[in-house]
Amino acid sequence: MKTMYKIDMCSQNKAHIAKNETLTTVCYGFTHSPFGDCLIAAVSNRICMLYFTKDKNIALSDLKKKWEHAEIKENTSFIKEISKNIFSFTHSPTIPIYVEGTDFQINVWKCLIDVPFGSLISYEELAEKVGNKKAVRAVATAVANNPIAFFIPCHRIVRKSGETGNYRWGKELKIQLIAWEKEKSS
Repeated sequence: MKTMYKIDMCSQNKAHIAKNETLTTVCYGFTHSPFGDCLIAAVSNRICMLYFTKDKNIALSDLKKKWEHAEIKENTSFIKEISKNIFSFTHSPTIPIYVEGTDFQINVWKCLIDVPFGSLISYEELAEKVGNKKAVRAVATAVANNPIAFFIPCHRIVRKSGETGNYRWGKELKIQLIAWEKEKSS
């Protein structure tokens, strides 16, 4: 199985952050990816948000809501440099990411990262990987709250029936991502 990138994930529990709130600077910018326009945001050179978007105002509003205690700064040149590295697909870069969530969400996102490039699994299979096969709905909610599209590959999760299912950024994009990965991995 071909690998297009490696993920270096740094995470922190939301409860810990709430107790130790410090002002963080989040740099963001809008850029074009092979899959459409996106907002990329970073904390300390680690991607903390990647949203595909057709409406920059909504994406920026989501960023400000998620990082309400942070200083938000536009840095288009920095983000374009990140984008060039992560979407070039000419080498296998290490993608540094940073996520904040509950312990359960972080566990789900780590398991998502372990789903091989070009592969698909069901929500039930993901729940089993997380360690609680009865937690399918909770797993689906954690998948839906994934802040970093593509690199925490929630598009690789399908319904047990094999149906594509929903995707925050549209079913058409999910189908496109799945087809692209299938082509690149063969």
